Amino acid sequence: MRDASVDWDAVYLDGGDWELRHSRFAEKVKEYVPFPPAVDILGFTPRATVLDAGCGSGRNLECFVQQGFYAAGIDLSVVAVKKAKEKELSASEGSVEAIPFGSRVFDAVFCQWVLQYASDVEVAAQELLRVAKPGGYLFIASDLNIIQEGKVVEYVREEAVRTAFESCAVLEEQLYIQDVRPGEDPHGAAHKHECFKLVLQKPKKF
Repeated sequence: MRDASVDWDAVYLDGGDWELRHSRFAEKVKEYVPFPPAVDILGFTPRATVLDAGCGSGRNLECFVQQGFYAAGIDLSVVAVKKAKEKELSASEGSVEAIPFGSRVFDAVFCQWVLQYASDVEVAAQELLRVAKPGGYLFIASDLNIIQEGKVVEYVREEAVRTAFESCAVLEEQLYIQDVRPGEDPHGAAHKHECFKLVLQKPKKF
C-alpha cells in the first residue's frame, strides 16, 4: 500500500536534521548511488545528460554538476524545487508519473526512494523509460516495506518493480534491510526499511 502520509513541502520547509543528513550524501557520491559512482559504472564522458526524478532540494544534482554532467531534476515539492533553484540548479515541479521532458532525452535517469510514493509503479516506470535514451541507464532505489514497532507497512512489491522494468537488462541489483535511527528520515521513530536497488539498461531498440 502506498504511503501518502508524508507532507514533502512541510519536510523541506522545516529542513532540520533530515535534510541536512541527506545533503551530506552529496559529499560522498557512493552513498546516494545504489552501487559505485555513476562515472565508474557507465563510463560517462563529461556532458552526459542526467535526470534526477525526485530531486528534492538538489543534493544529487550538485554532485552530478560537479562531475561535469548536464543535470536536471523534478520534484513534487514546490519548496524543494525552490531550494534547488536557489542553488542555481536546474529543477522543476513534476511527478514521476508525468515527467515534464520529451522522450529519449537522458543518458541516465536516477529515481531514488521515490517509486514507493507513486500511485502507479507501472506508469512511473513507463515515464522513466520514456525519457531515457535507447541504451541509457536507470538507477532505481525503492523501499519495499517499512518495519516499525513490530508492524510491516508494504510500500511496493519487489515483483511489481521487476515487472515494470522487465524490458531492461539488469546490470546490478541489491536487496537488503536498513536500520534507521530516530530523526534520520521523515518517518520519525526508529524503524527498518526493506530496500531494493537496481541498475538497469534500457534496450537500444526502444
